[in-house]
Amino acid sequence: MKNAPGTSGLMPVKGSGCGIRPNIEEMEDSEGFDFSAASELLQEDEQEDQASVEKDDSQSEARMKPGSKLD
Repeated sequence: MKNAPGTSGLMPVKGSGCGIRPNIEEMEDSEGFDFSAASELLQEDEQEDQASVEKDDSQSEARMKPGSKLD
């Protein structure tokens, strides 16, 4: 696979059907998953979701006021 950048081979697995799972004993150091930034990405996503909810709430409140421009 090193001769063809951007491609990947099959991950060594144990089991079959729904029971397929990675075979850690046969994996190389170059194979694996890096979740080191996952908690930071989750926090950013939650902040974006909260900002979106707050924006939607403020727009809903503006629509409910009589004489608002959004009516």
